[in-house]
This record gives sequence, structure tokens and C-alpha cells, in this order.
Amino acid sequence: MPEKINGAIQNQLSHSGNPLKKYQYSVIGRSSIKDLILYEMFTLFCIPASGKAGVMLRRLGLPIVSAQIGKSVTIGRDNFILQPHKLYLGNNVTVGDKVTFGIKPDGERIVLSDNVSVGDRTIFNCTGAVVMIGKGTRIANDCRLGSLKELTVGSFCNIGQFTCISGASHTYSGLDKPIIQQSIISKGPTIIEDNVRIGEHVTILEGVHIGENSTIADYSLVNKDVPPHSLVAGTPAQVCG
Repeated sequence: MPEKINGAIQNQLSHSGNPLKKYQYSVIGRSSIKDLILYEMFTLFCIPASGKAGVMLRRLGLPIVSAQIGKSVTIGRDNFILQPHKLYLGNNVTVGDKVTFGIKPDGERIVLSDNVSVGDRTIFNCTGAVVMIGKGTRIANDCRLGSLKELTVGSFCNIGQFTCISGASHTYSGLDKPIIQQSIISKGPTIIEDNVRIGEHVTILEGVHIGENSTIADYSLVNKDVPPHSLVAGTPAQVCG
């Protein structure tokens, strides 16, 4: 039975304190004025800067506000980072423009291992447990990856553009309530093993386990486990090879 959990947005809005304290709690994750000033300076001066100077500013500034940044990291412009002290980037990580690292107060951390690349406008939504991306994995433009109970993507995977890996879903039993005010359902961790190839416009629901060396065809909806060394396609996806 999926577990019902109150949404992170509701938790943030109900947090005690004045508006500044709520901002620090939900956006920065730390209560000190020093951390607030460093975050705002990084956001104001480093995030929007263009060209080689912008890349260098972000490379110098991100280690000050984040948890761990490896060598030769390249970060594009106009990215949005919540709770940056929970962000871990390995060596030779490349992140495109307008990428969102949405780590909520209850989110554990986002980890991009060595040689991971992330395309423009991709959104990471870490509302609960860890988002872990294995070494050498390539994530294309305009993807969305969510984690409430955990998302683990193995090494040397390829994720096509416009793919959505869901971390949870809202209930809709209360027809008199807006969907955002209803509880979240999570079926458990989502695990994608090594060397998995995921096509474009794919949707993977939470709680799914995809075995190694599998291929998910374009426009598939994956709502159940996929055995290793499989080819799946369709809505819902079925093994076809």
C-alpha cells in the first residue's frame, strides 16, 4: 500500500517564524545571517553571469555555499539551487543552463557522480530521500527527476530529453480540495541500474526497478519493474525484446 505523506510545500508554509526565517528555512536551509548573505551574493552575481567569466565565477562561488564540488566542474547560467549545502558534485560534472536543483527542507541530498552531464532546463525535485546519479550518466535537456523515497540512477545511463522520472503523486480522493492540498502517495524508491538507455518523452513512475543494460523506447510509460537486458515499449510499457 502506498504511503501518504503531507507535501513539502505545505510543510514549508506551516513552518514557524517570520517571513525571513521561513525563507531561510525553505530556500537556504540554514539560519545564520552569514549563510544568507553568501547565498544571496552567489545568486545575484554568479548565477546570471554569462560567458567564460560566468563559468569561472560559479566554479569559484559554488564551493562556498554547497556541500562538495569536485574538480573541473562546469555550471551553466541562470540555474536555481535550493538548500545548496545538500548538493554534491563530483569531478568533471557538466550542468547546462536553467537547471533546477530543488532540494526541499525534508530532502536528503542530490549527488551527481564523476563525469555526469545534465542538459538545459532539467529539474531535480528532491522532496525526501537522496537523488543519486551514477558516474558517466548523461541526462538530456528538459528532463524532470523526482525523489521522495529515493531515486538511484546507475552508472553510464543515457536519459533522453523530456523524460520524467516521478518521485510521487498526489491523491485525488477529496474532490473539494485543490490537488496541491492533498496528500502525496509514494510507492517506494525508484532504482535504475547501470547502462540503461532511456528514450525521449519517457515517463517512469515511482517505485519502479529497471534492471541493467535495458532499453526504454521513446514515449513509453513505465509503471512496473523491468528485468535486466530487456527492451520495453508502449503505454504502459511491455517487454518486447
